[in-house]
Amino acid sequence: MSSLKVLSVFVALIVALHADDDHEKHFAMFKECAEENGLKMDGFKRGERPVGPPSNEMMCTVKCTMEKEGILSGGKILIEEFKKDPKLTKHVPADKMDAALECLKGVEVSDCSDMKKVMDCTHDMKF
Repeated sequence: MSSLKVLSVFVALIVALHADDDHEKHFAMFKECAEENGLKMDGFKRGERPVGPPSNEMMCTVKCTMEKEGILSGGKILIEEFKKDPKLTKHVPADKMDAALECLKGVEVSDCSDMKKVMDCTHDMKF
């Protein structure tokens, strides 16, 4: 799976996890992070997906969103926070989730380029 598809799945996962009453709050966080990192939101509004490998702006936006969501802190993926949301199990098969979570335990995220490691861990998550 290409890195763009993996990142798209990861972004979709973040949105899907919060597609409930808090959707507006969580989308506002994503939008704020996009603005902070210079990511253009025009394509997202029309449902388009970017072409090519994920930009630095996109990876920084996802990193920022994960930090605001409380999933990423101090350079570590907070596995328990990631697992807390019961909607996650609706979207990702248990075997894929277990493998991804095990991989994420060893990931250090100090800058935006480290999001590639997160993408590598989550590349099999499909929903």
